[in-house]
Amino acid sequence: MAWLVTTAVRLTAQKPVISDDFETGKLDTGKWEVRTLLADTKIQMTVVEGDAAHGRYALRLHYPAGSEHSGYACIVAKNLPESVRGHLFGRAYVKIPSELPLAHTQMIFAGIPAFPVAKYQEIGLYVPTPTTPAKAQPQFLFIYQQNQAKTSAEGRGEDVRRADVDPYGKWMLLEWEFSDAPTTTRIWLDGKPVMAKEGEHDVDVFSYNWPRGAPETRNLAGGYSEGGFGARSWAPAVTKDFDIFYDDIAIGTKRIGPAK
Repeated sequence: MAWLVTTAVRLTAQKPVISDDFETGKLDTGKWEVRTLLADTKIQMTVVEGDAAHGRYALRLHYPAGSEHSGYACIVAKNLPESVRGHLFGRAYVKIPSELPLAHTQMIFAGIPAFPVAKYQEIGLYVPTPTTPAKAQPQFLFIYQQNQAKTSAEGRGEDVRRADVDPYGKWMLLEWEFSDAPTTTRIWLDGKPVMAKEGEHDVDVFSYNWPRGAPETRNLAGGYSEGGFGARSWAPAVTKDFDIFYDDIAIGTKRIGPAK
């Protein structure tokens, strides 16, 4: 009977549709397109040795002071398979060594092609301007973005959920579930569900409507043709260098869990 159990496990096991632990020591251009705002951007994405969640290597995004306004750099998996086009799970180990700018920093997304001029769901961080001498409380942002329209009157904009987080100086295990029917986001941080406010309630599944207040809740992202990891800062000016490290990233059809 042992062979029946082994066969059943093999049949139910699901490998991610794309994953990377960067242990080759270089970026796999067969898996990833590097996408930037400017061809000669100062923002760098490189595989580095010695600061990894596991193994020897991790992906480092270095965002120098003085970079172009709303500049970005990200690695993008294009033409994701049909198995994740309407519903996907993701995992990334993320480390942010020092404070991010006082603004919204985009990090992870999935949606239709042509980011950032696209429709997509996003995971980011927001650092508000402090109102007291104390440091500002960083927040996760979980967003539905509609950036295809040219103006807000035509429908351009976003629907946002927020959750406080202590993100600096450590590796975090970030997991997510994006669904487009209806369009929702679910997040786990270090294995525990992340809660956010919807109205007066704390919820662990964040639902979106667009345009804001409209009843439409399905197919807002238009499906997940591509997914990406990187950073885009919306700070008026980045006055101090910052880094974001990624390791053991994956996209799949089921919750992926910790790296083994």
